Amino acid sequence: MHHNNPVKIADSERKLIWPDLKEPDVIISVGTGHNLTKLEKRKAAPFKPTATRGIIAQGAFLANMAKDHIAVSLDSEQTWKDFLASSKKSDDRFRYVRLNTSFPTDPPLLDDLSMLSELREMAKKQFAGQYQTNMLALKLVATSFYFQPDETDPLKRKEVTGKLARTVS
Repeated sequence: MHHNNPVKIADSERKLIWPDLKEPDVIISVGTGHNLTKLEKRKAAPFKPTATRGIIAQGAFLANMAKDHIAVSLDSEQTWKDFLASSKKSDDRFRYVRLNTSFPTDPPLLDDLSMLSELREMAKKQFAGQYQTNMLALKLVATSFYFQPDETDPLKRKEVTGKLARTVS
Protein backbone atom coordinates (compact mmCIF):
# COMPACT_ATOMS: atom_id res chain seq x y z
CA MET A 1 0.00 0.00 0.00
CA HIS A 2 1.67 3.21 -1.18
CA HIS A 3 -1.20 5.67 -1.10
CA ASN A 4 -2.82 5.77 2.30
CA ASN A 5 -3.82 9.34 1.40
CA PRO A 6 -4.54 9.35 -2.37
CA VAL A 7 -4.83 13.14 -2.71
CA LYS A 8 -2.06 13.34 -5.32
CA ILE A 9 -3.73 10.64 -7.41
CA ALA A 10 -7.13 12.36 -7.16
CA ASP A 11 -5.62 15.69 -8.18
CA SER A 12 -3.87 14.06 -11.15
CA GLU A 13 -7.20 12.55 -12.23
CA ARG A 14 -8.87 15.96 -11.87
CA LYS A 15 -6.24 17.48 -14.18
CA LEU A 16 -6.87 14.78 -16.79
CA ILE A 17 -10.65 15.23 -16.67
CA TRP A 18 -10.59 19.06 -16.58
CA PRO A 19 -7.26 20.12 -18.14
CA ASP A 20 -8.31 23.80 -18.42
CA LEU A 21 -9.18 24.10 -14.72
CA LYS A 22 -6.19 25.65 -12.94
CA GLU A 23 -7.45 25.00 -9.42
CA PRO A 24 -10.40 23.01 -8.09
CA ASP A 25 -13.21 24.69 -6.18
CA VAL A 26 -12.29 22.58 -3.18
CA ILE A 27 -10.23 19.52 -2.28
CA ILE A 28 -11.21 17.76 0.92
CA SER A 29 -9.00 15.05 2.33
CA VAL A 30 -10.73 12.97 5.00
CA GLY A 31 -8.45 10.96 7.25
CA THR A 32 -9.15 7.87 9.31
CA GLY A 33 -7.65 9.38 12.45
CA HIS A 34 -4.16 9.51 13.89
CA ASN A 35 -2.23 9.50 17.15
CA LEU A 36 -0.68 12.96 17.05
CA THR A 37 1.66 12.28 19.98
CA LYS A 38 3.08 9.18 18.31
CA LEU A 39 3.61 11.02 15.01
CA GLU A 40 5.51 13.82 16.74
CA LYS A 41 7.70 11.35 18.68
CA ARG A 42 8.55 9.40 15.52
CA LYS A 43 9.54 12.56 13.67
CA ALA A 44 11.66 13.78 16.59
CA ALA A 45 13.48 10.45 17.10
CA PRO A 46 17.13 10.73 16.03
CA PHE A 47 18.77 8.22 13.72
CA LYS A 48 20.60 5.50 15.68
CA PRO A 49 23.30 3.80 13.64
CA THR A 50 24.05 0.22 14.53
CA ALA A 51 27.49 -0.39 16.04
CA THR A 52 27.24 -4.16 15.77
CA ARG A 53 28.47 -6.06 12.74
CA GLY A 54 27.30 -9.35 11.41
CA ILE A 55 24.44 -10.86 9.50
CA ILE A 56 21.92 -10.71 12.36
CA ALA A 57 22.69 -7.05 13.13
CA GLN A 58 22.48 -6.12 9.46
CA GLY A 59 19.24 -8.06 9.09
CA ALA A 60 17.76 -6.23 12.09
CA PHE A 61 18.95 -2.90 10.64
CA LEU A 62 17.32 -3.65 7.26
CA ALA A 63 14.09 -4.77 8.95
CA ASN A 64 13.95 -1.51 10.95
CA MET A 65 14.70 0.51 7.83
CA ALA A 66 11.87 -1.25 5.96
CA LYS A 67 9.51 -0.69 8.89
CA ASP A 68 10.41 3.03 8.96
CA HIS A 69 9.93 3.29 5.20
CA ILE A 70 6.45 1.78 5.44
CA ALA A 71 5.53 4.07 8.36
CA VAL A 72 6.71 7.14 6.43
CA SER A 73 4.95 6.12 3.21
CA LEU A 74 1.71 5.58 5.14
CA ASP A 75 1.97 8.94 6.94
CA SER A 76 -1.15 10.57 5.53
CA GLU A 77 -0.53 13.88 7.28
CA GLN A 78 2.91 14.23 5.67
CA THR A 79 1.43 13.26 2.30
CA TRP A 80 -1.09 16.10 2.72
CA LYS A 81 1.64 18.60 3.68
CA ASP A 82 3.74 17.53 0.67
CA PHE A 83 0.73 17.91 -1.62
CA LEU A 84 0.03 21.43 -0.34
CA ALA A 85 3.67 22.45 -0.71
CA SER A 86 3.87 21.17 -4.28
CA SER A 87 0.52 22.19 -5.74
CA LYS A 88 -1.21 24.88 -3.72
CA LYS A 89 -1.56 28.02 -5.81
CA SER A 90 -4.30 29.83 -3.95
CA ASP A 91 -4.19 31.49 -0.56
CA ASP A 92 -7.79 30.40 -0.04
CA ARG A 93 -7.44 28.18 3.02
CA PHE A 94 -10.91 26.75 2.43
CA ARG A 95 -9.99 25.47 -1.02
CA TYR A 96 -7.65 22.78 0.40
CA VAL A 97 -8.93 21.15 3.59
CA ARG A 98 -7.76 18.12 5.58
CA LEU A 99 -10.16 16.69 8.15
CA ASN A 100 -8.58 14.10 10.42
CA THR A 101 -9.52 13.19 13.98
CA SER A 102 -6.69 13.28 16.53
CA PHE A 103 -6.64 10.50 19.10
CA PRO A 104 -4.86 10.49 22.49
CA THR A 105 -3.80 6.89 21.73
CA ASP A 106 -3.54 4.78 18.60
CA PRO A 107 -6.74 4.89 16.55
CA PRO A 108 -8.85 1.74 16.45
CA LEU A 109 -8.38 -0.71 13.61
CA LEU A 110 -10.21 0.25 10.42
CA ASP A 111 -12.48 -2.79 10.66
CA ASP A 112 -13.35 -2.38 14.37
CA LEU A 113 -17.08 -1.71 14.04
CA SER A 114 -17.59 -1.70 17.82
CA MET A 115 -15.81 1.70 17.93
CA LEU A 116 -17.99 3.35 15.29
CA SER A 117 -20.30 5.20 17.70
CA GLU A 118 -17.40 6.45 19.79
CA LEU A 119 -15.52 7.58 16.68
CA ARG A 120 -18.56 9.45 15.42
CA GLU A 121 -18.88 11.31 18.74
CA MET A 122 -15.16 12.15 18.81
CA ALA A 123 -15.32 13.57 15.28
CA LYS A 124 -18.47 15.59 16.11
CA LYS A 125 -16.80 17.09 19.18
CA GLN A 126 -13.60 17.89 17.31
CA PHE A 127 -15.15 19.46 14.20
CA ALA A 128 -18.60 20.78 15.23
CA GLY A 129 -18.78 24.53 15.44
CA GLN A 130 -15.25 25.06 14.12
CA TYR A 131 -14.88 28.04 11.83
CA GLN A 132 -13.07 25.91 9.23
CA THR A 133 -15.85 23.31 9.23
CA ASN A 134 -18.57 25.94 8.89
CA MET A 135 -16.75 27.76 6.07
CA LEU A 136 -16.15 24.47 4.28
CA ALA A 137 -19.87 23.66 4.44
CA LEU A 138 -20.73 27.08 3.00
CA LYS A 139 -18.14 26.68 0.23
CA LEU A 140 -19.56 23.27 -0.72
CA VAL A 141 -23.05 24.74 -0.98
CA ALA A 142 -21.84 27.77 -2.95
CA THR A 143 -19.85 25.70 -5.46
CA SER A 144 -22.89 23.59 -6.28
CA PHE A 145 -24.55 26.55 -8.09
CA TYR A 146 -23.77 28.26 -11.39
CA PHE A 147 -25.30 31.02 -13.52
CA GLN A 148 -26.75 30.10 -16.92
CA PRO A 149 -27.25 33.24 -19.08
CA ASP A 150 -30.32 33.44 -21.35
CA GLU A 151 -28.42 34.79 -24.36
CA THR A 152 -25.57 33.00 -26.05
CA ASP A 153 -23.37 36.14 -25.98
CA PRO A 154 -23.99 38.06 -22.73
CA LEU A 155 -21.04 40.42 -23.43
CA LYS A 156 -23.12 42.31 -25.99
CA ARG A 157 -25.56 43.52 -23.32
CA LYS A 158 -25.18 45.79 -20.29
CA GLU A 159 -27.64 43.70 -18.34
CA VAL A 160 -27.56 39.92 -18.36
CA THR A 161 -30.53 37.75 -17.51
CA GLY A 162 -30.51 34.05 -16.85
CA LYS A 163 -31.14 31.48 -14.22
CA LEU A 164 -29.30 30.09 -11.26
CA ALA A 165 -28.86 26.32 -11.59
CA ARG A 166 -27.47 23.54 -9.40
CA THR A 167 -24.74 21.11 -10.36
CA VAL A 168 -26.26 18.46 -8.08
CA SER A 169 -29.88 17.44 -8.43
